[in-house]
Amino acid sequence: MKCEVIREKLIEYYYRELPSDTGKVVSQHLEQCQSCIEYYNGLSGMLNTLKLKEPEMPERVWSDLRRRVFSRIDRAQSKRIFIFRPVPAFATALLLMVILFGGIRYFDSKQTQNFIAQNYGLLQNLELYENLELFEYLEDIELLEQI
Repeated sequence: MKCEVIREKLIEYYYRELPSDTGKVVSQHLEQCQSCIEYYNGLSGMLNTLKLKEPEMPERVWSDLRRRVFSRIDRAQSKRIFIFRPVPAFATALLLMVILFGGIRYFDSKQTQNFIAQNYGLLQNLELYENLELFEYLEDIELLEQI
């Protein structure tokens, strides 16, 4: 590779963000090219001075923050009203009962419709069948008239 292309990749090489094969090519080039190694040394020195250190927080800051967070949590929990907790459970139970009773009524109506459909012929002649029962007891009726 040309030096210009290598120099474009040196920042990624410094942070080890290059793919392994590209990193090997850059390493080999730096071993052979004195001007690129000087450029890399200057770049790495500058990047080292630019590194930011994390600020150290004293333990009292962390303890104060922890105390304030827990006090907010306690205040938020004390503001909750206990009566609202069972409301979703009650609403769910009520919905399940409505669905259950609706399903039972629907099943019951389907059973009635099936019975009517299966026995439609009998139901049409129901009066005739009721009158035929009288013929069964005709002998009994005639005996009663004789007495």
